[in-house]
Amino acid sequence: MSGVRPTAPSANRDDDAGMQPCRLLIADGDSDAAHAIESLLQFEADIEVIGVASTLEETIERAAETLPDVLLLDGQFARGGLERALTRLDAVAPATTVLLLLVHHGDAVEATEAGVGAWLMKDAGRDEILGAIRRHATG
Repeated sequence: MSGVRPTAPSANRDDDAGMQPCRLLIADGDSDAAHAIESLLQFEADIEVIGVASTLEETIERAAETLPDVLLLDGQFARGGLERALTRLDAVAPATTVLLLLVHHGDAVEATEAGVGAWLMKDAGRDEILGAIRRHATG
């Protein structure tokens, strides 16, 4: 299973640059961190935050409702069960690309074993976060 899923092309992706903004769902158990990321992105014309979730269950519900292009997922949500969490997310939003946020470098081993191809450290800088979202929004 791949943690990075290609974004399905949409027939309605036209704006001034020929594309609609990347639709991003932020899922983080730390509401301060989630809102900091949301604030960081509020002036980015090519990224639209469509929701913030604070639990894995809420994330799955919101992903099913909103079908985001990219899901910025707190790696702590799936601690010990990342592959199962990705399978559940894939069942409700198969075209969504999952970008995992990790606290510890050691968590990258579990992420890699679960098939995640895209992850960032939670302390990544603004440019790194924006670059990763943009790269994965295009598949």
